[in-house]
Amino acid sequence: MVLFIVGLTLGLVLPGMDRILGGDSLRMTVNRVLSGADQARNQAMLDRKTWTLVLDVSSSLKWVDDALLDKDKQTLVLRPERGTRFRDVVLIRTGEVIKEKRAALAFLPNGLAEPALIHCLAEDGRIQTIYLKPFNPRPVVVAGDKGFEDFFKDQG
Repeated sequence: MVLFIVGLTLGLVLPGMDRILGGDSLRMTVNRVLSGADQARNQAMLDRKTWTLVLDVSSSLKWVDDALLDKDKQTLVLRPERGTRFRDVVLIRTGEVIKEKRAALAFLPNGLAEPALIHCLAEDGRIQTIYLKPFNPRPVVVAGDKGFEDFFKDQG
């Protein structure tokens, strides 16, 4: 009976330990996008040139690599952490949905950014949506599959 209780407890606790110990790849991917957007915006204002944040939407759940920074081309390329992927990127200005290639988001020298929704998907089916605002340097991150209407409704 004791072994059954211990086994049951471990079966319930171990799957969540990865998140508790900081190994949540979805959170790491979202943080990578947030810091990449911040870096691209700052570089654009410092260099007084347009910078581009490129998200590799075509990367599979098994891909992992560091960010690729190319100062000569004013480009920062991000790939998702292992176990996650960018499901799609919605360019709000044009309505284009990018699902199987690279999405390029522009950051202008005046601090403006290409508004976009970035959907990050984990192996276990969890989704987080990042809303990259054109004027505000702080993107909004919410759990779930959100569309632009959801953010517009929440903003009032």
